[in-house]
Amino acid sequence: MTKRQMYTQLDSAKCKQSGKVEGHLNYMCRLKGRLNTVRMTVDDAVFSGMLVSSLLSNDRFDRLRGYVDAAMDGVDTPEKVVTMAITFDKANQADDQLNRSFDRSSSYLVSRTRLEVENKARVETRKQGRKDKESLAHVSCVAAPTT
Repeated sequence: MTKRQMYTQLDSAKCKQSGKVEGHLNYMCRLKGRLNTVRMTVDDAVFSGMLVSSLLSNDRFDRLRGYVDAAMDGVDTPEKVVTMAITFDKANQADDQLNRSFDRSSSYLVSRTRLEVENKARVETRKQGRKDKESLAHVSCVAAPTT
């Protein structure tokens, strides 16, 4: 593989939606290492940009892209970018797990509440129907002509 092909492969690498972020970042670091082996250096700032641009788009990774673009101290080396990206990925996974857990219990509560509301509505409709029949019977008795 030529230097140009390796660089293109590094530059075009994208983390898959269902992929492991840590594995993807390790893959990119290995590619950079291969480039260094053939004496092609990639500037740290450029490589950091490649790392964050290869990540999925979500709130945390978008924030990390902003940190790198602003050249903040916490992400001034590729190693720090990788560490921060892995940390953000773990936070995303924890959020996903909490959302799945909450959605299950929440959907159960919502469906249970919906059934309770529907049952109350049926009972009220039946009660109202009985009252209407009674009032109609009363009205019809009063309104009936007497001879």
